[in-house]
Amino acid sequence: MALKVGDLAPDFKVKDQNGDELGFGKKFET
Repeated sequence: MALKVGDLAPDFKVKDQNGDELGFGKKFET
């Protein structure tokens, strides 16, 4: 489902499995 995590934690960032930084202000698929 589509989830806009930026609504919950706009400044939160993590690294994905490839080591790329994910900006949680953007929409992404889960």
